[in-house]
This record gives sequence, C-alpha cells and structure tokens, in this order.
Amino acid sequence: MKLLSSLFFASCFNVEILAFSFTRSKCEVNKRELVRALGNNDKKVSSLYRLDSHGEPERICPAGYNLIWDMTFCMKVCGLQAGDQCVRTIQSGVDICDQDANLECIYDDYRSDRQSTCQPLVTFDSSSSSSSLSYYIY
Repeated sequence: MKLLSSLFFASCFNVEILAFSFTRSKCEVNKRELVRALGNNDKKVSSLYRLDSHGEPERICPAGYNLIWDMTFCMKVCGLQAGDQCVRTIQSGVDICDQDANLECIYDDYRSDRQSTCQPLVTFDSSSSSSSLSYYIY
C-alpha cells in the first residue's frame, strides 16, 4: 500500500515538474532566439531588446516605463501604463500592465471594436460612502 501511495504522489509531482519544465523550456528557446538575433545585429530585434549585465535579453522600454518580469518570469519586459493597449496572454517576452501600479489588462465585453487597455484595478473603500472609478480611454 505504501508503494502504491508513493507512486501516486510521485506521478502527481512529476506532472507539476513537466508543466514547469515545458514552460521553462519554451522560455529558454525564446531567449536563445533573441540572443542569437541580437548577436547577428538584427535591426528589428535590437530596436526592441538588449542584453542585460548577465547576458539575458530584456525589453528596451520608453522613458517613464518600468522594467518588470513577464507573466512567466522568463525575462524583463516593459510595464505598460494606464490607457496603453495590452494583450491578454501568458507568453514570455510580452509587455504587460504594470501590476506595481495596480493596473490590469481589461477587455470591454460590450465594445468588441476596442482593444484591451491597462486600467486601474477597481478598489472599494469601505470606510467611505462613495467609490471612485476612473478609466483612461484612448
């Protein structure tokens, strides 16, 4: 019985490792491709990415934008600001809304003609009778 429960535990553990390994290996492949392109002086890639002090690729952000980890903690990307267009995806190397600024990528279900944008997270202050909501429309 102990052997059976140990095998069950091991199989559950290995699934988690495989899922993490698969994500990590996609990340590593993406990073290798970026490093190779940067080494070959690819103008399109070198206008968007550079190598950090450890030789890892990271996004080149415009002035005023923070450098933050992407959704998979693969590489550093630009933290988008309120009103910036965003993509609701979990991919390595894709700029995301700056969560340190409490921003989230919001899609308007009622206006399919509008692209998702970074918007402040809705917070309600229970100590006051009113809540303030402000959205940036661009």
